[in-house]
Amino acid sequence: LVSLNGIAGISVNCSVKTGDVIRVAMPDDSNHFEPENIPLSVVYEDEDLLIVNKSPFMVVHPTKGHPMGTVANAVAYYLNAKDIYTKIRFINRLDRDTSGILLVGKNSFAQQEVS
Repeated sequence: LVSLNGIAGISVNCSVKTGDVIRVAMPDDSNHFEPENIPLSVVYEDEDLLIVNKSPFMVVHPTKGHPMGTVANAVAYYLNAKDIYTKIRFINRLDRDTSGILLVGKNSFAQQEVS
């Protein structure tokens, strides 16, 4: 998944010089949460991270008792509306009754680095 000047499959021993372009492809994983149009309070967003303010009494992940109406459903809808179709990776968790900041990694690298 690494290319040098547009050439994929380079050796780990190859030399690079000033001006070379190294690209790392980070393929999207698919999202498994049903998108649902629920208001979402976005505090911060960039290409790797989404930070939202969770309201109290809202479940983060769908469960048997709460299959819809969760933060995950709201985030799926929010990202899909921006043509972003990636796996939703919650970096931290909050209980249903707790309000506060939730960190969502948009890729596995961001999730790992912040964790």
